[in-house]
This record gives sequence, structure tokens and C-alpha cells, in this order.
Amino acid sequence: MFSKNWTFREEGLIEVQKEFNKMKESKVFAKECSQEEIFIACFGIAAKSISDSVANITLKAMELVKVIIKKSMTVSDKHGL
Repeated sequence: MFSKNWTFREEGLIEVQKEFNKMKESKVFAKECSQEEIFIACFGIAAKSISDSVANITLKAMELVKVIIKKSMTVSDKHGL
């Protein structure tokens, strides 16, 4: 996500989204990470990427935000929040 090559940045965002969907089964996020920490980390990645000069990166970042929001709504519904 910090590469000069935009295709690598895009691949990084795709990988983050895949791992985010796995949440606790992810091999990337530490087992000790809470869901809140994972949400915050992924929002930080998306926030940094949204301002990218390449439109594909911005779109992938916005897609990641959409996935995070949907997942957070599912989590909050399960816990009555």
C-alpha cells in the first residue's frame, strides 16, 4: 500500500479487504487484536488511500470503507448496539 506502483497499492487494498472479511480467522491480524482495533486499522488504511492520485486506488479504498461499515452494522446488530 506504500508502493510507488499503483497496481501493488491496489493489490494491497484487495488483500486487506479479504483479511478484514475473515476477521478473527485472518492470518494477517494478530489474534490478540480486538474487533475494534481491526476496524480502526482498516479505516486508517482506507483513509490514507482515499486521497491517492490514482482513481482505482480511491475506488478500492471507498469499497473497503463500504465493507467496514456493513460489517460494523452486522456486529452492532448482533450485540444489540
